[in-house]
Amino acid sequence: MSSSEDQFLTNLLHKQEQPTASPTDLAETVARWKSATDEEVRTLLSSVLESLQTDAQSDRLNLPLLEAFLEGLAQRYAPKSRSGGPPPAPLEAPTFELLAQLYDALGARNSARYQILRVLASAGTTASLGLFANRLVDDPPTQPRQLDAACVPLFQATQLDVDALFPKLFDALGNPVLAAIVLDLSNHLYRRGMVAEHPATPRVQSLTQLLKAMAERLRLVEEQPSKYAANQQELQNLIGESATLIIPLCDALGAIGDPAAVPALNIVLEVRHRRLRAEAATALARLGEKRGVEMLVELAADPASRTRALAYLEELDEVVQVPKEHRSPSALAEAKLASWLAEPQQIGLAPQSVEVVDRRRQFWPGFDEPQDCFLVRYEYPFPQGPLIGIGLVGPTIYCLAVDLQDLAPSDIYAIYAGWHADHPELYEEDADDLADSERDVYEMAGKELDADNVELALVGRFFGRNMPVYRARRSQQPGFLVVDGDEASWYGAGNNSRPLGAREAYWIHKGRRLLATFNSDFGEEDVSVASFISDRVAALEASATMAMGAKAKELKAAGKKVYDFALGEPDFDTPDHIREAGIAAIKAGHTHYTAAPGIPELKKAVVDQCRERHGLEYDPTQVIISNGAKHALHNIFTATLNPGDEVIIPAPYWVSYAELVRIAGGVPVIVQTEQETDFKLLPAQLKGAITPKTKILLICSPSNPTGSMYSGDELGALADIVIENDLLAIADEIYEQLVYGDHKFTCFATVRPGLQERTVIVNGVSKTYAMTGWRIGWTISSPELAKAMSKLQSQETSNASSISQYAAVAALTGSQDCVAHMREQFAKRREFVQKRIAEIPGLSCPEMAGAFYAFINIKEHLGRSYNGKQVDDDSTWCLELLEQQNVATVMGSAFGAPGYARLSFAAAMDDIKAGFERIEAFVKSGA
Repeated sequence: MSSSEDQFLTNLLHKQEQPTASPTDLAETVARWKSATDEEVRTLLSSVLESLQTDAQSDRLNLPLLEAFLEGLAQRYAPKSRSGGPPPAPLEAPTFELLAQLYDALGARNSARYQILRVLASAGTTASLGLFANRLVDDPPTQPRQLDAACVPLFQATQLDVDALFPKLFDALGNPVLAAIVLDLSNHLYRRGMVAEHPATPRVQSLTQLLKAMAERLRLVEEQPSKYAANQQELQNLIGESATLIIPLCDALGAIGDPAAVPALNIVLEVRHRRLRAEAATALARLGEKRGVEMLVELAADPASRTRALAYLEELDEVVQVPKEHRSPSALAEAKLASWLAEPQQIGLAPQSVEVVDRRRQFWPGFDEPQDCFLVRYEYPFPQGPLIGIGLVGPTIYCLAVDLQDLAPSDIYAIYAGWHADHPELYEEDADDLADSERDVYEMAGKELDADNVELALVGRFFGRNMPVYRARRSQQPGFLVVDGDEASWYGAGNNSRPLGAREAYWIHKGRRLLATFNSDFGEEDVSVASFISDRVAALEASATMAMGAKAKELKAAGKKVYDFALGEPDFDTPDHIREAGIAAIKAGHTHYTAAPGIPELKKAVVDQCRERHGLEYDPTQVIISNGAKHALHNIFTATLNPGDEVIIPAPYWVSYAELVRIAGGVPVIVQTEQETDFKLLPAQLKGAITPKTKILLICSPSNPTGSMYSGDELGALADIVIENDLLAIADEIYEQLVYGDHKFTCFATVRPGLQERTVIVNGVSKTYAMTGWRIGWTISSPELAKAMSKLQSQETSNASSISQYAAVAALTGSQDCVAHMREQFAKRREFVQKRIAEIPGLSCPEMAGAFYAFINIKEHLGRSYNGKQVDDDSTWCLELLEQQNVATVMGSAFGAPGYARLSFAAAMDDIKAGFERIEAFVKSGA
């Protein structure tokens, strides 16, 4: 051993006789032992152990030096040590044995010995990991923080000898804190694909029993807290300890996939702890239990658990089951604030209620792009009185302690902008911290202000400007004057228990200045729109197809050539004989009200066409003419649904279906279909979705957005379930005449005897006759339902346009050559589109049997960068395709199918060809 090593050993072994090591000494120690040879390390360890065996007083060791020595050994395995030069020599198995012996010799009282476990874990060899596992289980560190630190290297490793760790580590299941870490590690290894089978699979029975015991214990604690805890802190510790273990237990059991765990997981669903219910629900969902998804959907309705529930549902591809009002931007903002408030370093408790009271997109200090900003009101019903506040969610999440309820929305944004702004030339100085000469100047100036009891509070420094802030009173009310140049702005403190202070007043003023600089219209909308809009409508989302179409039109208006494949609208003009019929109706004076359900001529034409095409007999009174098929669907849902009634909608689905159900007070139940089955609803899926609240099945064939079409046999299998469960069926058959190749359309009402009476057919002239702007649709239903919808329509819109109705008569009764011509053109485009999609690597779509849409699978092209723009989801993909290539499509998530893009080929062939060249170029630009 060298003289320097002798000296280090002397210093290490004789703590009480040595001065405290300086930071420089400790850093040098770390560096020295980080690069030491295995022989040097082994020699030192042997000497230390020999000394300890002689002295038997481990507390005589110099603790800082011991920690620095072990830190150096650990750092030799850190990733940064393996770059910028040759790596340190690895330690050998005998050295690990000596480290393990030192761990044993130091004893539990030594606060540095956990670092030995960290070294063994960092080394990652079979020998070191075996020694690590034995010591961790048989003689673990006593502090949770030390346990975590010792195990961190295992979570950071890219490869591990798992057999050296397991099953030994599972012997720690009797220690709740250690068991949680072990289970977290096993879950981590499985999720990262470092093991083919979950390490805990052989212990699934033990895990299930442990989860059951922990869940039952927690439920008892929740029911009788005073019996198990003497005070609130003790109760929180008890609940926290249980939760720490239950979370990885649920994760492990969900990953292992043994149905025997279901009863124990169901017990967890009964506890009050939201996080634990979410974990158990996710595990149940992974085990195929429908109740798991239902619980996550229920948790998503609660802002305090919404963020986590939505994240888990996203992982499970079940997020479409959540009503859009619970995953809207406002709902997510409410969830973020509720979660933030519930953090231990904040209030530590979820609020009773949260509500977005204002929402704006605006430029914000420190950000280059506009930010979505939300003001969220929250309330706690504390015994001493309610605690009400308004927090900000957007560029940051924060709640000031002062009461902001009396401020205008612009001033609330301003106070948070002033607080949040971070710049070396933006700060405040208290009056007491000013130089005497400067303070005297401001105090003299304060005497000239128009207020009583003026007193200097602070000075704001604003990019070289000085803004003194004075406490004062006006009309006997307390407040603050902020002097900015020649102007003094008054900010009332407020008459409440949490008034504004001088800093908050200055933040408002500073924030106003900043926000007005970045936003020309700042302060013009101080009446919150949210206060006037109903919850029902506020929760609705705008039609994504209309939104993308509008964006495309904006680009066109700016002079850009846009390849618009977003809207589902034929590119043909309305045929001449139909337009002429409309003109003739005007000239004939048919410009007055008609009967609410439609003119007799059109209702008869609808009945005649249905008889000729499908062999179905209806009376004209069973037909209701509406303002388009969307209005027809609104009539159906409003006339049939009571609050809570469920409507089964296969996804992908037309964007307005679910929203129309919600408007009517119903609950859309989304059933996800798969591309492998051409996105068709399977009988087993339909059966699994039916509950006592189910009232309606909605089928669209041919489908918007996929182009898929059900065969007669496929519809018959679904019809049997409809009849068996006494459901109403809505058959959206708006594309029935746009069918291609050898495919044959089948009307749903024809596939089973007695089905006609429980089916509502929805149709119209928009797609078949290129009459989207004429707004004529209809329903054919039972006499009772037709009467109800007629009564409803008479109160809401009265009749559809009289002129359009007469034009529609000409469409249905006149020459159908125009339909054949358009269908022929659509068929050519369909063939080209199907071919081009197949030619572009990574794109695919089901065969398009009807309609005029391609539903393109773009999943392989997500998670890439396109000309510097990171694209991780279908919405961003479609937006960047429009921005970079001027090609407009609609994101699949708008139709309940993330990872897809809908392309309408109701466009000129030249545009389609050019558009696909651009799509291919965009796809190839992804990296």
